[in-house]
Parts: sequence; structure tokens; C-alpha cells
Amino acid sequence: MSAIQRGVQGRLVAAVLVSILLSLLAGAAVAATLVSQDDYRLPTGEVLEDNLYVAGESIVIDGNIEGDLVAAGGYIEVNGEISGDVLAAAGAIVVNGPVAGDVRIAAGGLTLNGPIGGDLVSASGGAAVPGMPFIPMDIDGRQMQQGTFLAGSSSVGKDAMMAGGSAVVDGTIAGTLWAGMGTIQLNGAVGGDAHLYGNQISVSAGASVGGVLYYSADTESAVTIPSGVALSVEPVVTETPQPAPEPSLNEQILNWTIRLVRALIGLLVLGWLLIRLLPSFATRTVDVMHTQPLPAIGVGLLILVAAVPAVIVLVGLAWLFWGFFPGGLATAMFLFGALGILWFISPALTGWAVGRRLVGGQSSEILKLLLGVLLVLLIIRIAEWIPFAGGFVAWLLLSLSFAYAGGSIALALRPGSAAKQPAAQTGAPL
Repeated sequence: MSAIQRGVQGRLVAAVLVSILLSLLAGAAVAATLVSQDDYRLPTGEVLEDNLYVAGESIVIDGNIEGDLVAAGGYIEVNGEISGDVLAAAGAIVVNGPVAGDVRIAAGGLTLNGPIGGDLVSASGGAAVPGMPFIPMDIDGRQMQQGTFLAGSSSVGKDAMMAGGSAVVDGTIAGTLWAGMGTIQLNGAVGGDAHLYGNQISVSAGASVGGVLYYSADTESAVTIPSGVALSVEPVVTETPQPAPEPSLNEQILNWTIRLVRALIGLLVLGWLLIRLLPSFATRTVDVMHTQPLPAIGVGLLILVAAVPAVIVLVGLAWLFWGFFPGGLATAMFLFGALGILWFISPALTGWAVGRRLVGGQSSEILKLLLGVLLVLLIIRIAEWIPFAGGFVAWLLLSLSFAYAGGSIALALRPGSAAKQPAAQTGAPL
């Protein structure tokens, strides 16, 4: 499969999965009947006047549901009538009964035998490459074929969007068909346009497309489309993207300068905010960077090495005691956010400390910040021009800046650290 073809099919698969996920999340807020057990069956003749949310190894719906069905399990079979939507994920799914609304399902094997009043959105397994054998699945004692199968008795009242390994469409689709599969067999009727993307596309002489049949495959030999099955048949021609021309030396210098100025302005703003809003904390931190550079770097390197494992442990503990939401998620967002903020402000603190060494006396702290940050940025940006290893060297310099600032903050926040620090350098009023 070509890169372009994989991209189209990949986007279609992503769209299908996102649609199913959003539908599940949207329905979660509605009051409903909740069931969780290994084997669940809604008996024939029983009518559930509510939405049904069910999870289990085997789920069989013989009765009717006057609402939505949201199900997750190993095997799901729907024989009764569903007045709302069906949202389901399982190893295998069979839909025999009529569904008035939309059907959004994902499984290794999907079989649809009944009518669907709304849209169909599906994702399934199956042979993605022509010639690959179909391996049946044994789920709860049932032999199920992988792939999507729309039987001749099935119908979709609106549009159908299918993604996965293989699909056989014998039924009727009133609207537009979108299919991104490894192999596609179209034998039924499509009222609107058909968009077929796959490794192998086969349309039988008995099929019909009310609109335009668009197709895209690796080679024309993998496509079988008889004449007269659609108003027109159009291959999807995608031009191979041409690589962008290499920028000239002047353009590279201009882009480099723009990036430098943009980063300089951002770091100056961060440094100025630290000086104005947290003067005591910022001054103590820079004093440590000035008087204890080696201990600060040593402590910072320990923080750099231990930060991610420590965050993972803390998030795990929060998840254990308070659950994933809000405990684990909130802890992860807070801790990783704090590390991200430190990563962004560390060049400003490092630059300020460098500026203090370059410019002593009663010079303005803003001037020291400007000169120091500019020097730090110049060193990092020039390092990026080193052949082959420029990006890695720049990353090492940023990591060293992170360790220098992080270690200094840790030392400055120690109890009694303020009393041990020498008198802070005083500068001209900001």
C-alpha cells in the first residue's frame, strides 16, 4: 500500500474510532440501566423502556429496547428491536434485529443482517492484504469470521463509513458509502456516491451506485469494476508531494534570526515577570546559581534523572488511592506541568545568572537579564548548526540549563537557605 493510500485509510480509521469514542462519551451522561455480568440476555418479549449499558463476556439482546444500547464484551448479538442507537465494541458483533437510529460498532468480526435506520460507522479486522487467509475467531464457543459483512437482508438508511481489514457489502446503503479497507467486495446497492480505498477492490456486475464511484488502490490490476454499475467511475488521483526546495543561505539566516528574537522576547518576558512578581524567590535562586554553581548542577542532574520515575510513582499512588479521575489524571497534569514550566523558565534564570557574572556593580537587573539570556540563546542556536549532532548538542545545553536552574531552586528553597546566602546583589531600580 502506498504512503498516500495508507494516509487516507489511516485517517478514515481514526475518524471511525473517534466517532465511536465520542458517541460513547456523549451517551455516558444519560440516565440508563447499567448491567455488568459474564453472560447477559434480554429475553424475547421483554421490553426495556430505558437506555441499556451492559458489559459482559456474552451479551444477547432478544427483547426490545426503547432507547440506546451501549455494550462492551466478547460476543454481542442483537436480535430484538432497538428504537435508539447501538454503540458497541467486542470481539464479534452480530446485528439481526432492526435498529431505528445509528449503529457505531467496532469488533474483529461484524455481521449485519437487519435494517439500520440511521448511519453505520464500523471498524473491524479481516485480511488487509489480498491472498491472506481468513482466520476464524472462536469466541464463547462460536466460530466468527473476521471482517465486516453486510448481508443481502441488511440495509442502511443513511450513510455508511467502514474501516478495517476486509468488507463484503451485499446489502443496501441509501446514502454515501466510505470504505477504507484492505479488501473490499461490493455486491449490493449504494444510493449515493461510493468512496472505496483499499489494496484490492472488487465490484460485481450486480452492484449499483446511484452516484459517482470513486476508488483508489495500489495498482489498477487490483481493481475490478464492471461498466454501468455507477453514473461514472473516477479514480482518485493524488499527486506525489514534491519536496520543498532547500532554503537559500539568506533564508536560513533570516529564519534563524527570527527564531532567536522570538525566543529572546519570550524569555525576557518570563524573566521580567519573575523579577517583578517573585523578587525574593528569583533573587535567592540566582544568588545560589552565582555562589554555588557546582552543587546546584549536581542537585539538578539528580532531579533531571529522577523526575520522570518520581512522577510516575506519585501518579500511581494517586491512582491507587483516588482513582484515575480525578486523582491520577490531576496529579499527572500538575507534576508534568510543573516540570514543563521549569523547563521553559530555566534559560531565563540561567541567563540572568550569566548576566550577573558579565555585568557587575549597580547595573540594572533587566540589563543583566538581557545580556545573559542573549548569550545563552546564541550558544544554543549556534550549537544547532553543528553537523549531524547539532540538535543533540542543543538539547544537552538545554538540559544542563534545566539542571542548573532546578538545582538552584531546590537549594534556595531549603529551610534556612536564606540565612546562609550572602547579601543579594543590589542593582539599579528596575
